[in-house]
Amino acid sequence: MQRRWPRPFGCVSNRRTGSFRTAFPVVPLRVDYALTQKGRSLLPVVVAMRNWGTADLRSPSMDVGD
Repeated sequence: MQRRWPRPFGCVSNRRTGSFRTAFPVVPLRVDYALTQKGRSLLPVVVAMRNWGTADLRSPSMDVGD
């Protein structure tokens, strides 16, 4: 028997933030999020910030003013 997923009842695209939201009529409420093409264009920036933060965590702590 093939499982049938509920049909989404709300699809909202937010062009300003670059995200896409789909809500499904189940209990508890299921909501899926995805990035639009504009949102995906930010991935290199987010990856660069993650890499910078990871490198900063590994480096010795510096006092303010150094």
